[in-house]
Parts: sequence; C-alpha cells; structure tokens
Amino acid sequence: MQPPAYTPPTPDELKKFGFTVGGIFFFLGSVFLIFFLFVNQKHPIKAAIFLSIGCFLILMSAVPPLRTSGLMFAIHKGWLKLAAFLARYVGHYVGMAIFGILFFLVFFPFGFVARLFGFDPLGVRRYRQAESYWHPRERALTSDHYERQFPMETPHDEP
Repeated sequence: MQPPAYTPPTPDELKKFGFTVGGIFFFLGSVFLIFFLFVNQKHPIKAAIFLSIGCFLILMSAVPPLRTSGLMFAIHKGWLKLAAFLARYVGHYVGMAIFGILFFLVFFPFGFVARLFGFDPLGVRRYRQAESYWHPRERALTSDHYERQFPMETPHDEP
C-alpha cells in the first residue's frame, strides 16, 4: 500500500503542529530538568536537548515569517516520515507483542481451565461411545422458516 502523497500544510496547520509538538518537547524537557535537579542529578543533556527543541518549535510557530519558511515545512515533512516509519514497522511488532501477551495472559488460561472442567459450549468434543453426533430438533421446520429465518417479534396490541 502506497502512503498518501505529501501535500504541503497550510500556515495554520504548521502553527498547530509547532505549538503541539514543541509544547510536548518543552514539557518532556521540563520533566527531565526537574528529575535532574531533584532526583537523579545525572544526564542534564536530555533536559537541554528537549527544552531546546521545544523552544525552537514554539518560536518558529509563534513568528509568522518563520512559520512559512522552508525550514518549518522540512521539519513537518520529516516528522510525518518518522511517524509513517514508526507506524509501519515499529507498530507492527508492538501490536504483535501486545496481542501475544493478551493471548497468553487471558485466552490461554481461560481455555486451559475450561478444558480441565470439561466445558464444551459449542458441542464439538468427540465422544467414543456416541453412535451419532446428530442433535434432534424439538419441532419440524416448515417452509416459512426458510423464508424468514430471523423473524422480528412484534409487540402485542394492548386493549
């Protein structure tokens, strides 16, 4: 499947992009800075990098001539390419890992316990003593059943 063609964003979209992504980077940089100052006192470079990127994007979004410059378009296009890469490759493996964990933590134990207690809701278990697996019907089917297999119930008229 081909990714959609890149269409240049409008200045308003670039403004929203810059403030949103810049704000997230600024928030993460602030968290790293607080963590650096009060808890860990190691690796201040993370905080400086995130704060710098956040301030740069917010500044680019706030000033209209910078917002419509080629640099902001290039940052936006690169961000979309990174998102497409992460969605295509990383998302595939993360999804498989989540579904695998879900299967082994939820469905497998339920099925195992159900088999231990002989739970057979579909009636597919084979019995050696059974002469036939036919389930007799309570009443014979008429041609009306085949014409309307799922009849709608009508409410009874009240007097």
